[in-house]
Amino acid sequence: MPAQHRLQTVAVSVFLLILIAGVATEQAPLGQPKGDGLLRSELSLGGRTATLAYAPDLKASDAVHKGLLSATTGAASARVRVGQLDTTGSLRVASIDLAGPPQQLQTPAGPQSTVAPGQGPAVIQYDLWLEGANNGWQLQVTDADKGLVGQIPLSRQAAAPASPNLVAALIPEDSIVGRLVLRWGDYQATADVLFTNPSRRRTEENRGVNVTTSRRHDDDTSALSRARLLAQRNETALVLPKGPRMSVSFQRTFARSDRTDGNPNTSRGLGVDGPDFARLMQTPDGAIVMLTESSVPRLRTEVPLQFGKALIATGNQVAGFPGSYGVWLKRVGSGWRLVFNNEPDAWGSQHDPKFDAAEIELSHSDGHAAARPFAVAIVPDGAARGRLVILWGPHEWTADFVTSSRTIP
Repeated sequence: MPAQHRLQTVAVSVFLLILIAGVATEQAPLGQPKGDGLLRSELSLGGRTATLAYAPDLKASDAVHKGLLSATTGAASARVRVGQLDTTGSLRVASIDLAGPPQQLQTPAGPQSTVAPGQGPAVIQYDLWLEGANNGWQLQVTDADKGLVGQIPLSRQAAAPASPNLVAALIPEDSIVGRLVLRWGDYQATADVLFTNPSRRRTEENRGVNVTTSRRHDDDTSALSRARLLAQRNETALVLPKGPRMSVSFQRTFARSDRTDGNPNTSRGLGVDGPDFARLMQTPDGAIVMLTESSVPRLRTEVPLQFGKALIATGNQVAGFPGSYGVWLKRVGSGWRLVFNNEPDAWGSQHDPKFDAAEIELSHSDGHAAARPFAVAIVPDGAARGRLVILWGPHEWTADFVTSSRTIP
């Protein structure tokens, strides 16, 4: 075999091994319970992650819940445990401060390292109880050590259509601000969520001067890889009751006043004060929305997703591994579509239509909060249904999906 051909074969083999490793460990958080019957909504902002876990079979029709779901709920009436909130950082939910875990100690990853090989970040857990208050709702927060931590007032409004089962989600609103949403029966309730100790822009394995780090070939570096991902991107995710996970990561956006550390990467992001948003509504008919200051959002799914007639399958990168796609907004006439592309790591101005896998219709609305930076949310709508939501300034684009047992042809 010619030497050049052998080198090409080796290069291709190494590339495939790297790709397989990347797909396998790309975004999966460590320590995630598998198949415990709970539905999980995850929100990662500023390098921290909050997870809301709850049972998807809390029915509005159950007699024990009817008092809580009435229009005249009182402060001393019904109360029900609705879930658990886990967080890797300090949170402020409405007016209540929830402490995060203490700073991790030094580890073999290097002096002052915040992530040890094979270990995820520490987590603090809180129990959430929904109770009546002043013809509305509030969340009572407890933990195992202190008992009652506080009560979170919720903004409750009538909502249609009615939700027969409890649905809960964490949705991004800003670079470090999210929103907790509860839908149950005829009502929807919300509270603001603020990550009060976001991480630095960069997560460095070794911040010592002239200090090296030794690694074995079989070391588990997945926690470090995820920390690096969340240093560059925010993420929302949905974990189904039987364990499969789907997530979308998107470029972290910083206010202009925060882009002064000399790092050219801090100019990246998709705020409403940037050039990409300024030309959004001038996108030509049939053209992709260009993102010159961001990488393309990346969808990763461990289960096939059905958007109408379009199947977003697993195994599109490597057979037997999660699906990984870049997702692109496209202007079509007076409406919008979403394009799923088999290049998940492209820059936002480098769309290649040869790798397009599917295209779906999007619903569009405006009139929302005008200052929101670009974000993507995966919102649960039951144990096997959800909604993909793209937020940018006053605009929202949405598409509903169901999980599927189909595989790629």
